[in-house]
Amino acid sequence: MNKLNLLYLTGMFPYDKDPASGIFVLKRIEKLKSLYPLFLNIDVFALVTLYNKALVKIIKKIPEITFNNMYYNFINYIFYKTDFLDLYYKIFFKGKSYLRISHNFFELLRQSHDIGNYNVIHAHFIQLGGFVAYEIHKNYKIPYVITAHGSDVHTNLLKDHQTYVHTLKVMEEAYRVIFVSNYLLGYSMKLGYSGKNAIVIPNGVDVEIFKPLDKDYCRSKIDKLKKDNYTVGYVGSLKKIKGVFFLPRIFKNIKDRVKNVQFLIVGDGELRNFLIEKSKKYNLEIVFLGRVSQEKLNVLYNVMDVLVVPSLKEGFSCAIIEAQACGVPVVGSNVGGIPEAIGGSSYGRVVDLGEDFEERFAESVVDILYNKPKALKLVERARNFSWEKIVEKEVEIYKSIYDSNLR
Repeated sequence: MNKLNLLYLTGMFPYDKDPASGIFVLKRIEKLKSLYPLFLNIDVFALVTLYNKALVKIIKKIPEITFNNMYYNFINYIFYKTDFLDLYYKIFFKGKSYLRISHNFFELLRQSHDIGNYNVIHAHFIQLGGFVAYEIHKNYKIPYVITAHGSDVHTNLLKDHQTYVHTLKVMEEAYRVIFVSNYLLGYSMKLGYSGKNAIVIPNGVDVEIFKPLDKDYCRSKIDKLKKDNYTVGYVGSLKKIKGVFFLPRIFKNIKDRVKNVQFLIVGDGELRNFLIEKSKKYNLEIVFLGRVSQEKLNVLYNVMDVLVVPSLKEGFSCAIIEAQACGVPVVGSNVGGIPEAIGGSSYGRVVDLGEDFEERFAESVVDILYNKPKALKLVERARNFSWEKIVEKEVEIYKSIYDSNLR
Protein backbone atom coordinates (compact mmCIF):
# COMPACT_ATOMS: atom_id res chain seq x y z
CA MET A 1 0.00 0.00 0.00
CA ASN A 2 1.32 3.46 -0.90
CA LYS A 3 1.39 6.02 1.87
CA LEU A 4 -1.34 8.64 2.07
CA ASN A 5 0.04 12.18 1.93
CA LEU A 6 -1.82 14.27 4.52
CA LEU A 7 -1.75 18.07 4.55
CA TYR A 8 -2.56 19.28 8.08
CA LEU A 9 -3.63 22.91 8.64
CA THR A 10 -4.10 24.63 11.98
CA GLY A 11 -4.64 28.21 13.05
CA MET A 12 -3.80 27.26 16.64
CA PHE A 13 -0.18 26.59 17.55
CA PRO A 14 2.23 27.12 20.45
CA TYR A 15 3.99 30.47 20.74
CA ASP A 16 5.95 32.33 23.42
CA LYS A 17 3.03 33.67 25.46
CA ASP A 18 0.97 30.49 25.14
CA PRO A 19 3.06 27.32 24.70
CA ALA A 20 -0.04 25.14 25.17
CA SER A 21 -2.09 26.82 22.44
CA GLY A 22 -3.56 24.22 20.10
CA ILE A 23 -2.43 21.35 22.31
CA PHE A 24 -5.49 19.28 21.35
CA VAL A 25 -4.44 19.57 17.70
CA LEU A 26 -0.79 18.81 18.34
CA LYS A 27 -1.49 15.73 20.47
CA ARG A 28 -3.48 14.29 17.56
CA ILE A 29 -0.53 14.79 15.25
CA GLU A 30 1.93 13.20 17.69
CA LYS A 31 -0.23 10.08 17.86
CA LEU A 32 -0.78 9.95 14.12
CA LYS A 33 2.96 10.11 13.55
CA SER A 34 3.80 7.50 16.17
CA LEU A 35 0.99 5.01 15.42
CA TYR A 36 0.61 5.22 11.62
CA PRO A 37 4.10 5.79 10.11
CA LEU A 38 3.52 3.10 7.47
CA PHE A 39 0.23 4.61 6.30
CA LEU A 40 0.69 8.39 6.60
CA ASN A 41 3.10 11.05 5.45
CA ILE A 42 2.05 14.16 7.39
CA ASP A 43 3.04 17.76 6.68
CA VAL A 44 1.79 20.15 9.35
CA PHE A 45 1.37 23.85 8.60
CA ALA A 46 0.62 26.44 11.28
CA LEU A 47 -1.11 29.44 9.69
CA VAL A 48 0.36 32.41 11.58
CA THR A 49 -1.33 35.79 11.10
CA LEU A 50 0.96 38.62 12.21
CA TYR A 51 -0.42 42.09 12.94
CA ASN A 52 1.51 45.32 13.36
CA LYS A 53 3.11 45.33 16.84
CA ALA A 54 1.94 48.85 17.67
CA LEU A 55 -1.65 47.95 16.79
CA VAL A 56 -1.46 44.78 18.88
CA LYS A 57 -0.62 46.89 21.94
CA ILE A 58 -3.60 49.16 21.25
CA ILE A 59 -6.15 46.48 20.33
CA LYS A 60 -5.81 44.01 23.20
CA LYS A 61 -7.91 41.29 21.56
CA ILE A 62 -5.26 40.76 18.87
CA PRO A 63 -2.64 38.40 20.32
CA GLU A 64 1.03 39.33 20.20
CA ILE A 65 2.63 36.31 18.54
CA THR A 66 6.38 35.83 18.81
CA PHE A 67 8.58 32.74 18.46
CA ASN A 68 11.74 32.71 20.55
CA ASN A 69 11.21 28.97 21.01
CA MET A 70 9.98 26.33 18.57
CA TYR A 71 7.99 23.82 20.56
CA TYR A 72 7.38 21.06 18.00
CA ASN A 73 9.86 20.14 15.28
CA PHE A 74 7.11 18.76 13.02
CA ILE A 75 5.40 22.15 12.56
CA ASN A 76 6.04 24.24 9.44
CA TYR A 77 5.14 27.86 10.15
CA ILE A 78 3.59 29.90 7.34
CA PHE A 79 3.66 33.61 8.18
CA TYR A 80 1.31 36.18 6.71
CA LYS A 81 1.97 39.81 7.65
CA THR A 82 -1.24 41.77 7.50
CA ASP A 83 -1.64 45.28 6.13
CA PHE A 84 -3.97 48.16 6.97
CA LEU A 85 -6.78 46.73 4.81
CA ASP A 86 -6.65 43.43 6.73
CA LEU A 87 -7.01 45.29 10.01
CA TYR A 88 -9.86 47.41 8.64
CA TYR A 89 -11.72 44.28 7.51
CA LYS A 90 -11.00 42.52 10.82
CA ILE A 91 -12.70 45.34 12.74
CA PHE A 92 -15.58 46.18 10.39
CA PHE A 93 -16.09 43.31 7.90
CA LYS A 94 -15.15 40.00 9.49
CA GLY A 95 -16.19 37.91 6.48
CA LYS A 96 -13.95 39.86 4.11
CA SER A 97 -11.12 39.53 6.63
CA TYR A 98 -11.41 35.73 6.74
CA LEU A 99 -11.62 35.44 2.95
CA ARG A 100 -8.72 37.77 2.22
CA ILE A 101 -6.37 36.24 4.78
CA SER A 102 -7.25 32.64 3.83
CA HIS A 103 -6.65 33.43 0.14
CA ASN A 104 -3.24 34.90 0.97
CA PHE A 105 -2.33 31.79 2.99
CA PHE A 106 -3.38 29.65 0.02
CA GLU A 107 -1.08 31.65 -2.25
CA LEU A 108 1.83 31.34 0.21
CA LEU A 109 1.34 27.56 0.37
CA ARG A 110 1.02 27.22 -3.38
CA GLN A 111 4.20 29.21 -3.99
CA SER A 112 6.31 27.35 -1.44
CA HIS A 113 5.06 23.72 -1.62
CA ASP A 114 3.85 21.19 -4.17
CA ILE A 115 0.25 21.07 -2.97
CA GLY A 116 -0.84 18.75 -5.75
CA ASN A 117 1.01 15.84 -4.12
CA TYR A 118 -1.38 15.62 -1.17
CA ASN A 119 -4.23 13.10 -1.03
CA VAL A 120 -6.18 14.57 1.90
CA ILE A 121 -6.34 17.86 3.80
CA HIS A 122 -7.31 18.01 7.48
CA ALA A 123 -8.01 21.53 8.77
CA HIS A 124 -8.78 22.50 12.35
CA PHE A 125 -11.32 25.30 12.87
CA ILE A 126 -13.56 26.23 9.99
CA GLN A 127 -12.59 29.87 9.58
CA LEU A 128 -9.07 30.23 8.26
CA GLY A 129 -7.94 26.57 8.31
CA GLY A 130 -11.15 25.31 6.75
CA PHE A 131 -11.33 28.27 4.39
CA VAL A 132 -7.78 27.59 3.16
CA ALA A 133 -8.61 23.89 2.70
CA TYR A 134 -11.67 24.83 0.66
CA GLU A 135 -9.60 27.06 -1.63
CA ILE A 136 -7.04 24.28 -2.15
CA HIS A 137 -9.91 21.90 -2.95
CA LYS A 138 -11.34 24.30 -5.54
CA ASN A 139 -7.99 24.55 -7.30
CA TYR A 140 -6.57 21.04 -6.87
CA LYS A 141 -9.66 18.84 -6.28
CA ILE A 142 -8.13 17.41 -3.07
CA PRO A 143 -10.77 16.20 -0.56
CA TYR A 144 -10.71 17.92 2.80
CA VAL A 145 -11.81 17.20 6.35
CA ILE A 146 -12.56 19.91 8.92
CA THR A 147 -12.69 19.63 12.69
CA ALA A 148 -15.04 22.20 14.27
CA HIS A 149 -14.10 22.94 17.87
CA GLY A 150 -16.62 25.45 19.19
CA SER A 151 -16.15 29.17 18.59
CA ASP A 152 -15.93 28.57 14.84
CA VAL A 153 -19.59 27.47 15.02
CA HIS A 154 -21.25 29.13 18.01
CA THR A 155 -19.50 32.52 17.68
CA ASN A 156 -17.59 33.15 14.43
CA LEU A 157 -20.31 31.76 12.18
CA LEU A 158 -22.59 34.60 13.29
CA LYS A 159 -20.07 37.45 12.92
CA ASP A 160 -21.68 38.70 9.71
CA HIS A 161 -23.65 37.46 6.69
CA GLN A 162 -20.59 36.84 4.51
CA THR A 163 -18.94 34.71 7.20
CA TYR A 164 -22.18 32.77 7.68
CA VAL A 165 -22.67 32.03 3.97
CA HIS A 166 -19.07 31.05 3.28
CA THR A 167 -18.76 28.95 6.44
CA LEU A 168 -21.81 26.88 5.48
CA LYS A 169 -20.50 26.44 1.94
CA VAL A 170 -17.12 25.22 3.24
CA MET A 171 -18.85 22.78 5.62
CA GLU A 172 -21.20 21.38 2.97
CA GLU A 173 -18.41 20.74 0.46
CA ALA A 174 -16.08 19.00 2.93
CA TYR A 175 -15.66 15.22 2.71
CA ARG A 176 -16.34 15.12 6.46
CA VAL A 177 -16.98 17.71 9.14
CA ILE A 178 -15.85 16.43 12.52
CA PHE A 179 -17.62 17.98 15.51
CA VAL A 180 -16.12 17.63 19.00
CA SER A 181 -19.57 17.24 20.57
CA ASN A 182 -23.12 16.30 19.64
CA TYR A 183 -24.19 19.72 20.93
CA LEU A 184 -21.96 21.46 18.38
CA LEU A 185 -23.35 19.36 15.53
CA GLY A 186 -26.93 20.05 16.60
CA TYR A 187 -26.26 23.77 16.96
CA SER A 188 -24.74 23.99 13.48
CA MET A 189 -27.77 22.21 12.01
CA LYS A 190 -30.08 24.74 13.68
CA LEU A 191 -28.09 27.42 11.83
CA GLY A 192 -28.67 25.79 8.43
CA TYR A 193 -25.99 23.11 8.01
CA SER A 194 -27.39 19.89 6.50
CA GLY A 195 -25.36 17.43 8.59
CA LYS A 196 -25.01 15.08 5.59
CA ASN A 197 -21.23 14.74 5.97
CA ALA A 198 -21.00 15.08 9.77
CA ILE A 199 -19.39 12.87 12.38
CA VAL A 200 -18.80 13.44 16.10
CA ILE A 201 -15.30 12.74 17.42
CA PRO A 202 -14.45 14.50 20.71
CA ASN A 203 -11.10 15.88 21.77
CA GLY A 204 -8.96 13.45 23.71
CA VAL A 205 -6.64 13.23 26.68
CA ASP A 206 -3.03 12.13 27.02
CA VAL A 207 -3.45 9.33 29.56
CA GLU A 208 0.32 8.97 29.78
CA ILE A 209 0.53 12.49 31.25
CA PHE A 210 -2.81 12.90 33.02
CA LYS A 211 -3.18 10.26 35.73
CA PRO A 212 -3.71 10.04 39.49
CA LEU A 213 -0.84 11.06 41.79
CA ASP A 214 -0.58 11.26 45.57
CA LYS A 215 -2.57 14.36 46.59
CA ASP A 216 -0.46 15.23 49.65
CA TYR A 217 2.73 14.98 47.62
CA CYS A 218 1.31 17.25 44.91
CA ARG A 219 0.15 19.84 47.43
CA SER A 220 3.61 19.92 48.98
CA LYS A 221 4.91 21.05 45.58
CA ILE A 222 2.65 24.15 45.42
CA ASP A 223 3.47 27.13 47.62
CA LYS A 224 0.63 28.66 49.68
CA LEU A 225 -1.58 25.55 49.49
CA LYS A 226 -2.60 24.01 52.80
CA LYS A 227 -2.31 20.25 52.96
CA ASP A 228 -5.56 19.58 54.87
CA ASN A 229 -7.89 22.02 53.10
CA TYR A 230 -10.28 21.19 50.31
CA THR A 231 -9.04 22.65 47.00
CA VAL A 232 -11.39 23.90 44.29
CA GLY A 233 -9.72 24.76 40.99
CA TYR A 234 -10.26 26.33 37.60
CA VAL A 235 -8.15 25.65 34.48
CA GLY A 236 -8.46 27.67 31.29
CA SER A 237 -8.41 31.10 29.69
CA LEU A 238 -9.40 34.02 31.91
CA LYS A 239 -11.93 35.57 29.56
CA LYS A 240 -15.62 36.35 29.55
CA ILE A 241 -16.84 33.45 27.38
CA LYS A 242 -15.34 31.02 29.92
CA GLY A 243 -17.54 32.51 32.65
CA VAL A 244 -14.60 33.32 34.90
CA PHE A 245 -16.31 36.50 36.11
CA PHE A 246 -18.60 34.12 38.05
CA LEU A 247 -15.68 32.63 39.97
CA PRO A 248 -15.30 35.16 42.82
CA ARG A 249 -18.95 34.86 43.89
CA ILE A 250 -18.93 31.09 43.35
CA PHE A 251 -15.82 30.82 45.52
CA LYS A 252 -17.30 33.14 48.17
CA ASN A 253 -20.48 31.05 48.32
CA ILE A 254 -18.40 27.89 48.70
CA LYS A 255 -16.33 29.47 51.48
CA ASP A 256 -19.52 30.50 53.32
CA ARG A 257 -20.45 26.81 53.44
CA VAL A 258 -17.02 25.17 53.81
CA LYS A 259 -14.49 26.88 56.09
CA ASN A 260 -11.46 24.74 55.29
CA VAL A 261 -11.36 25.45 51.54
CA GLN A 262 -8.85 27.09 49.23
CA PHE A 263 -8.92 28.00 45.56
CA LEU A 264 -6.60 27.58 42.60
CA ILE A 265 -6.76 29.36 39.22
CA VAL A 266 -4.58 28.08 36.36
CA GLY A 267 -4.45 30.16 33.19
CA ASP A 268 -4.19 33.74 32.02
CA GLY A 269 -6.22 36.33 30.17
CA GLU A 270 -7.95 39.68 30.18
CA LEU A 271 -9.89 39.10 33.44
CA ARG A 272 -6.90 38.23 35.62
CA ASN A 273 -6.77 41.64 37.36
CA PHE A 274 -10.54 41.56 37.88
CA LEU A 275 -10.23 38.21 39.64
CA ILE A 276 -7.37 39.42 41.83
CA GLU A 277 -9.34 42.50 42.91
CA LYS A 278 -12.46 40.48 43.70
CA SER A 279 -10.46 37.88 45.64
CA LYS A 280 -9.23 40.67 47.92
CA LYS A 281 -12.73 42.09 48.27
CA TYR A 282 -14.18 38.72 49.32
CA ASN A 283 -11.13 37.74 51.40
CA LEU A 284 -10.58 34.60 49.34
CA GLU A 285 -7.47 32.43 49.40
CA ILE A 286 -6.80 32.07 45.67
CA VAL A 287 -3.49 30.88 44.26
CA PHE A 288 -2.94 32.20 40.72
CA LEU A 289 -0.50 30.12 38.67
CA GLY A 290 -0.82 31.43 35.11
CA ARG A 291 -0.12 29.15 32.15
CA VAL A 292 1.77 25.93 32.87
CA SER A 293 3.14 22.91 31.04
CA GLN A 294 1.09 19.73 30.59
CA GLU A 295 3.28 17.92 33.13
CA LYS A 296 2.78 20.58 35.80
CA LEU A 297 -0.92 20.74 34.96
CA ASN A 298 -1.18 17.06 35.85
CA VAL A 299 0.22 17.87 39.32
CA LEU A 300 -2.27 20.74 39.69
CA TYR A 301 -5.29 18.60 38.79
CA ASN A 302 -4.15 16.10 41.43
CA VAL A 303 -4.08 18.92 43.97
CA MET A 304 -7.79 19.58 43.39
CA ASP A 305 -10.85 18.03 44.96
CA VAL A 306 -13.16 19.56 42.34
CA LEU A 307 -12.62 21.32 39.00
CA VAL A 308 -15.11 24.07 38.08
CA VAL A 309 -16.07 24.95 34.47
CA PRO A 310 -18.61 27.83 34.50
CA SER A 311 -18.47 28.64 30.76
CA LEU A 312 -21.07 30.64 28.85
CA LYS A 313 -20.28 28.66 25.67
CA GLU A 314 -18.19 25.54 25.16
CA GLY A 315 -17.73 23.15 22.25
CA PHE A 316 -16.06 20.45 24.33
CA SER A 317 -13.90 21.05 27.39
CA CYS A 318 -10.56 19.21 27.32
CA ALA A 319 -10.01 20.27 30.94
CA ILE A 320 -12.96 18.12 32.05
CA ILE A 321 -11.51 14.93 30.57
CA GLU A 322 -8.01 15.79 31.85
CA ALA A 323 -9.37 16.26 35.37
CA GLN A 324 -11.30 12.99 35.22
CA ALA A 325 -8.14 11.21 34.04
CA CYS A 326 -6.60 12.36 37.33
CA GLY A 327 -9.61 11.11 39.32
CA VAL A 328 -11.03 14.61 39.89
CA PRO A 329 -14.80 15.29 39.54
CA VAL A 330 -16.12 18.35 37.71
CA VAL A 331 -18.94 20.84 38.18
CA GLY A 332 -19.80 22.74 35.00
CA SER A 333 -22.45 25.00 33.54
CA ASN A 334 -25.17 23.26 31.56
CA VAL A 335 -24.12 24.67 28.19
CA GLY A 336 -22.63 23.37 24.95
CA GLY A 337 -20.62 20.17 25.15
CA ILE A 338 -19.99 20.39 28.91
CA PRO A 339 -22.68 17.86 29.91
CA GLU A 340 -21.31 15.39 27.32
CA ALA A 341 -17.78 15.85 28.61
CA ILE A 342 -18.82 15.35 32.26
CA GLY A 343 -20.86 12.27 31.38
CA GLY A 344 -23.73 12.43 33.87
CA SER A 345 -24.37 12.79 37.61
CA SER A 346 -22.25 9.73 38.39
CA TYR A 347 -19.17 11.74 37.39
CA GLY A 348 -20.01 15.34 38.32
CA ARG A 349 -22.70 18.00 38.17
CA VAL A 350 -24.08 20.47 35.64
CA VAL A 351 -25.77 23.72 36.64
CA ASP A 352 -28.20 25.77 34.53
CA LEU A 353 -27.29 29.38 33.85
CA GLY A 354 -29.74 31.98 35.14
CA GLU A 355 -30.88 33.52 38.39
CA ASP A 356 -28.72 32.72 41.44
CA PHE A 357 -26.28 30.81 39.22
CA GLU A 358 -23.27 31.40 41.46
CA GLU A 359 -25.14 30.22 44.55
CA ARG A 360 -26.53 27.10 42.87
CA PHE A 361 -23.14 26.34 41.35
CA ALA A 362 -21.49 26.61 44.77
CA GLU A 363 -24.09 24.25 46.26
CA SER A 364 -23.22 21.66 43.60
CA VAL A 365 -19.50 22.02 44.35
CA VAL A 366 -20.12 21.50 48.07
CA ASP A 367 -22.28 18.49 47.28
CA ILE A 368 -19.41 16.96 45.28
CA LEU A 369 -16.87 17.77 48.02
CA TYR A 370 -18.91 15.77 50.51
CA ASN A 371 -20.12 13.07 48.07
CA LYS A 372 -17.21 12.44 45.71
CA PRO A 373 -17.50 9.92 42.89
CA LYS A 374 -14.96 7.12 43.05
CA ALA A 375 -11.68 8.30 41.53
CA LEU A 376 -11.16 5.01 39.70
CA LYS A 377 -14.56 5.36 38.03
CA LEU A 378 -13.56 8.80 36.70
CA VAL A 379 -10.19 7.52 35.48
CA GLU A 380 -11.78 4.58 33.65
CA ARG A 381 -14.19 6.92 31.87
CA ALA A 382 -11.39 9.26 30.80
CA ARG A 383 -9.47 6.38 29.24
CA ASN A 384 -12.24 6.09 26.65
CA PHE A 385 -10.98 9.46 25.38
CA SER A 386 -7.33 8.47 24.98
CA TRP A 387 -5.68 10.03 21.93
CA GLU A 388 -5.06 6.55 20.54
CA LYS A 389 -8.82 5.93 20.37
CA ILE A 390 -9.57 9.39 19.01
CA VAL A 391 -7.07 9.32 16.14
CA GLU A 392 -8.10 5.78 15.23
CA LYS A 393 -11.53 7.17 14.32
CA GLU A 394 -9.98 9.97 12.29
CA VAL A 395 -7.68 7.57 10.42
CA GLU A 396 -10.78 5.61 9.38
CA ILE A 397 -11.93 8.77 7.60
CA TYR A 398 -8.58 9.12 5.83
CA LYS A 399 -8.74 5.46 4.80
CA SER A 400 -12.22 5.86 3.34
CA ILE A 401 -10.95 8.76 1.20
CA TYR A 402 -7.90 6.75 0.17
CA ASP A 403 -10.02 3.72 -0.76
CA SER A 404 -12.53 5.79 -2.73
CA ASN A 405 -9.69 7.33 -4.76
CA LEU A 406 -8.46 3.85 -5.73
CA ARG A 407 -11.76 2.88 -7.30
